[in-house]
Amino acid sequence: MTVDAALTAGFALCLLTGRRRALWWILAAAPLVRETGLLLIAAAVLPALWKRQFRAAAVLASAAVPFLLWFVWLNSQLPPPAPDPHAAGVPHWLLPQIRIGILERLFTLRPYLNLTPASRLAARILDALAILATIATGLLALPRIRFGAGGALRMALILFASLLLALTDKYFWNTPYGYARMLGPLFVLLLATPAPRPAWAGLTAAVAACLLIDLRIAAEMLFQLRGIIAWLSPL
Repeated sequence: MTVDAALTAGFALCLLTGRRRALWWILAAAPLVRETGLLLIAAAVLPALWKRQFRAAAVLASAAVPFLLWFVWLNSQLPPPAPDPHAAGVPHWLLPQIRIGILERLFTLRPYLNLTPASRLAARILDALAILATIATGLLALPRIRFGAGGALRMALILFASLLLALTDKYFWNTPYGYARMLGPLFVLLLATPAPRPAWAGLTAAVAACLLIDLRIAAEMLFQLRGIIAWLSPL
């Protein structure tokens, strides 16, 4: 669930330390782990194109070739999918709908009818905190986008922050196992991108947003642990 976030950390490290050869391998691996890794390739290529560094842009763009070959091979080997309006083409929770799904979910939290009243209240509170933390992450990205140094790191932050608006269906925001998994690179980029001064304030806020997401995931694991203990108790 976190390999793409780890590769994003490697992406940031390579950019900050100038390791261009290692950067290509990280870019090649990123979309093989998750399709959103293509955003990292785009983030590396677009600044090079803007600076008219066409040779560098072509080399960086070639990192998408392993993913494209894998995609073509899979489509040649696997049977066609069964007819399903949600399985083919653009997912129903993505553009071009004109809605802000994360806000819709914030105001219509999951009911958790299968939980006890106390557990239901705790889950809904933690859901709200996690969603607010995700929104805060997008807001914290804005000053870094505006005042941060140019280049691939800044472009990557722009592209992943844009996912907050592109994920338009509230059902995508049902569980942090879903949305936090896809937005993991955003949290990494928020920590890696230079912030306006005072830098410590931005870093503290970014860490706090990450911890609120982690708190909700930890609570999910706690509910599972309680279920295991209850199942084992009669033994």
